Amino acid sequence: MAEHERRLLDAGGLDLSPRRSSEPDPVAATIARYAALLADSADVLEVSGRLGVTPARIRQRATERTLFAIREGEEWRFPRAQFDGDRQVRGLSAVVTALPEDLHPVDAWSFLTAASSDLELGDSLVSPLDWLRSGGAPEPVVALARDL
Repeated sequence: MAEHERRLLDAGGLDLSPRRSSEPDPVAATIARYAALLADSADVLEVSGRLGVTPARIRQRATERTLFAIREGEEWRFPRAQFDGDRQVRGLSAVVTALPEDLHPVDAWSFLTAASSDLELGDSLVSPLDWLRSGGAPEPVVALARDL
């Protein structure tokens, strides 16, 4: 990197110092979270059996982005936590469709599963997925997803 570029980035507040060994490695953390997400996911056949539709319909829904799906090589993978028994969590398809298409799967799943300061049940902050599971309307979550 040229010195003038380094000065500009430094002036803008970017810390260019090397990561200390005591600091977590963000790449390794993302890889671990991605692996965990895939480890607790289902393939097309499992989801088609769960939802009672053909594998072709599951692949179509993955392409339409109405199921939370991760393309892993030639396969689609579907995190199991998006299902309640033999159905998808109510309202989740609208939320998944609203997520930016270029959002990394780890970030998308974190959005869905981490407590949000914008979603409260009683005195507790809840994740978008828990909000939907509790019967909450999908519209507030869809609005949050569009703002990512």
